[in-house]
Formats: sequence, structure tokens, C-alpha cells
Amino acid sequence: NKEGAYALERARQAGVPGAVITKKECGSQEAFEDALQAVLSYISEHYTEDVSLSSIGAALNYSPKYVSLCLSEIDEMNLNQLLNSFRADLAKTLLSTTKAKMIDIALECGYENERSFYRAFSKVTGMTPGEYRKSKRTLSTQENEKEFYTDIYERKQRKKRDGAHKSDN
Repeated sequence: NKEGAYALERARQAGVPGAVITKKECGSQEAFEDALQAVLSYISEHYTEDVSLSSIGAALNYSPKYVSLCLSEIDEMNLNQLLNSFRADLAKTLLSTTKAKMIDIALECGYENERSFYRAFSKVTGMTPGEYRKSKRTLSTQENEKEFYTDIYERKQRKKRDGAHKSDN
């Protein structure tokens, strides 16, 4: 109903967590698709971080249940599968273009440790990171190594600055 949709929109604008709960409450297929796009954009920008249904929901003002509903529309893939897919793509690039240590690649891709990285990468690609590196090694220059570690350093500096700006507010 019109009143319900208006109240829901006001709650979302006011920052009420969980203001959007179901596809039906979203109001239209177009609104749902916009929400799905926002969720996917958030994941594609933050997949190297600690991402959860709750963190996505908090950032986009959706309930974790709604974020999960959005993701279920993508070939019934859950958040962990989607994150591992994004992370494996980044890892493939790093494995084939740098000589970086496995732990550095694991951390850069958003994994907490090497073991998690190996398990997830193997599940997505069907081979271990070492096997993939051996099969795809294309560029092994020191320049790529320097660029990789410079990128890591610059990202950490940006995160520190962003964190400082958030705490100032």
C-alpha cells in the first residue's frame, strides 16, 4: 500500500537498520534490481576486506536478510562463494604477474591466512595457488614485484586516512 511504501522509504532515509526486508517491500522489480546492483557494487569495491551480510547491509541501509535475498538472485550463489570468486580472480592475476609470497597474496586478496586462501582458491579453480602460478606464469620482473608491494602500501595508507576521517566525524 502507498502508506506502507512511504513509511518504508522514510525509515530507510532515516537510517533505520533493516528498513528493507523483502523483495515485495522494495516496491518494484526495478527498485529490487537497483538494490541488487548496489550490493554487487559494494562487494566489488570491498571484497578484499572483511565483508559480511551485516556490513553490506549497514553500508547500504538494508537488512542482512535483504542482502542475502539479493544475492540469492545470482545463480543461487551465497556471499562466501561470491567473495571467493572475486578474490580468486585477483589472486590469479597476482600469481601470474608477480613473485609475491603466498601469504602476501592471501592477505591482499582478503583472506585471514594462507590456509583459508589455499582452500578457497582450490575450490574455485580446481588447483592450488602454486599449481596455478606454475601453469600461468607470464611476467616475473622485479618491476611487477615493486608495483605489487607499492600498491599494498598505498592501500594501507588510504585505509588509515579513511579511518582517521571517519573517526573525526
